[in-house]
Amino acid sequence: MEAWSSFVPRALLRQLQRMPEADAETQLPGDTGEAAVIFSDASGFTALTEKLADRPDGAEVLAATLNRYFEAIIGVAARRGGDVISFSGDAVTILWQCEGETGEDSGESAAERGENGEGAAAERDASPAMLA
Repeated sequence: MEAWSSFVPRALLRQLQRMPEADAETQLPGDTGEAAVIFSDASGFTALTEKLADRPDGAEVLAATLNRYFEAIIGVAARRGGDVISFSGDAVTILWQCEGETGEDSGESAAERGENGEGAAAERDASPAMLA
């Protein structure tokens, strides 16, 4: 399991750890439950890409900008207990599972763990428009 920890979300690892070894080898894990999901897309990324295309160092600047953006967003998610589910270009999808919580309160609680203004501040500070 430890070998997978860099490649799959913690939520999936927890599910696999709860399964008997024989089941884990033959069945895909899956749960239903409450969760909060955030899809974060870098504002102004397409315009920045077009602007940097004409610069000799454009690819390097774009990569550095994207790395700073992802570091900020992923840092917030990690500190708040979120799992990065996927990347798609300049976007990232993050999941907060609501373990042991039910109903409307569970989604609100998960969202609060991911919010408190820290996410907005990180996105603002790492915005491609601000870094170019």
